[in-house]
Amino acid sequence: MAKSNAALNRMMAAMKIRPSHDIDKDFVEMMVPHHQGAIDMAQAELSYGHNEKLRAMAQEIIVTQQEDIATMQFALVNIPTSTSQFTKDEGPFLALNNAAMTKMMAGMMIRPFHNVDKDFVEMMLPHHQGAIDMAQAELRYGHSEPLRGIAQEIIATQQQQIVAMQLDERGLLPSPGSSFHLLFLTNI
Repeated sequence: MAKSNAALNRMMAAMKIRPSHDIDKDFVEMMVPHHQGAIDMAQAELSYGHNEKLRAMAQEIIVTQQEDIATMQFALVNIPTSTSQFTKDEGPFLALNNAAMTKMMAGMMIRPFHNVDKDFVEMMLPHHQGAIDMAQAELRYGHSEPLRGIAQEIIATQQQQIVAMQLDERGLLPSPGSSFHLLFLTNI
């Protein structure tokens, strides 16, 4: 819990950005530390967790979110300046993101179960939902087609991982490495 809470504190501090009047830039500036928070929480699961299915999922979270970070940063550098302009949509975009983070933090304020794996899932579920909500704000207000594509990918990937974590909590997720497990996770 200490590692996860430290990761959350770093994440929330880094997400307090000064609005740039560029929705796409602001999306990346907030999503990168959000993804880094998930990576840090997944690394804590790898360090202390015992559930092999969740450890495999934590490794998947690290890989996919590191890839997303690199892709977002690359896309941001390549956005033409003509699309990077102030819009009337910045206020509603930021309001949606702030509401998503408030909801996420409330959901993550769990009473520890003294079970690393259960604590990981209980914190990661609202964290992933927060990323989904942020990505939906980008889809609604963003202008960069590459970043809108990344937002769609974030929504799909994190929805799949939410379902898989919920199935694991219920004991319904197949073992990691099984062909059914791989087929299942790619088709959620």
